Amino acid sequence: SYARGHVGVEPDIIVAGGRAAGRVDNAKNPYAAAVESVCAKLKAIGVFDTGGPDSEASLEYRADFSSRYSYLVDPYVRVASGSSIVTRPASPWAASMFVKKDKLKGGPYWSPSNQDVLGILGTARPVTYFDGEVDHEANLLNEAGIATFIPSRVVQGAGGQFSPNGRILWGNRTASEDALWKFVNVVRTRAVIEKAIVSSFRPWALDENMSAQHVLAIMRSLQSFLDDLTAVGAILGGRVYWDRDMNSNASLRMGKLRIEFDAEETPPLEDLIFGSRRNERYFDTLADDIQRRISVEFGGSIADYMAAA
Repeated sequence: SYARGHVGVEPDIIVAGGRAAGRVDNAKNPYAAAVESVCAKLKAIGVFDTGGPDSEASLEYRADFSSRYSYLVDPYVRVASGSSIVTRPASPWAASMFVKKDKLKGGPYWSPSNQDVLGILGTARPVTYFDGEVDHEANLLNEAGIATFIPSRVVQGAGGQFSPNGRILWGNRTASEDALWKFVNVVRTRAVIEKAIVSSFRPWALDENMSAQHVLAIMRSLQSFLDDLTAVGAILGGRVYWDRDMNSNASLRMGKLRIEFDAEETPPLEDLIFGSRRNERYFDTLADDIQRRISVEFGGSIADYMAAA
């Protein structure tokens, strides 16, 4: 948690690794608890392996977490090691998808989900998945706040069995119990905003004499930052404002200034629903087309034939 003091930068993503996988003595993994605490302090995303042999064990592991900065993934993955195929924790590969999307999009404002993970051969155990359905293990894990892997090519039988070739990271959610912070890109975007405000305003805004002009300069700078985030699609909008009730004379006298802002992060499209219906009125179009073609081919309408008769 003191990385900035040692190397000048802070991590945005922390890979917990195999030591944090699985519960210990029927309780929360102490190593995972320590990493989770550091992540909350840094406002960094911790990527954890559940380490469960099945979904039930993974759900038990999930119940130990409630931080918005925790991103859980299950199961382990199969990778090549020389001439052998070995099983490894998936967290390093899941974390790499954050980095890949950040580099592709130019910032940490998008979910790492739905990307093909290169370097893995599949999952350590099969995870059932069906496009357009909800009754499968991948959805069970996602709904609980656990990311998983789905096949890049679905090879499955009638019973849902398929070769464990899952390579697409699948999951947008954190371990937060608060629905406002369930999406990992929303959490990361808010963290970027808050950390950027602290780091960027300290060099020039603090310790200057308080004046209306100085306060206005601070507000303009923050509004410009929010406008930039809106322009790139990181947030839907943001507004800076001054609340006189939050700035009493006593607080101002003590050199304390509070500026308010709101912002709404852009959520990922997690659940795309298409409504399927039939519509008998389209037969009117068909009938009109038939009538038009008949008129051209045979010359005249039904009314004309009736009149002639």
